[in-house]
Amino acid sequence: KDCGAVLLITHSIFQHIFTKIETKKIEIDKENFINQESKNLGYYSITQYSDIIYTSGSTGTPKGVLQLHSARLNRFYWMWEKYPFTKED
Repeated sequence: KDCGAVLLITHSIFQHIFTKIETKKIEIDKENFINQESKNLGYYSITQYSDIIYTSGSTGTPKGVLQLHSARLNRFYWMWEKYPFTKED
């Protein structure tokens, strides 16, 4: 509710946690993504926000921290350099 999310992507084993959330939910393990129409979502700048993570906060009250696309790209780049995929992966 705090972040104003319009969609929650989760797994059905966590449904009991989100019973009071009125936002549309997709339980990833129950969806059939085969043969669904795909559409190009467009391009985004690395300076735009990609997601919000919540921390416990020093006061004990959760607070949202905005993440930039560039932070995700940095992480993925590091992971690829440190743990590259092989054809068996």
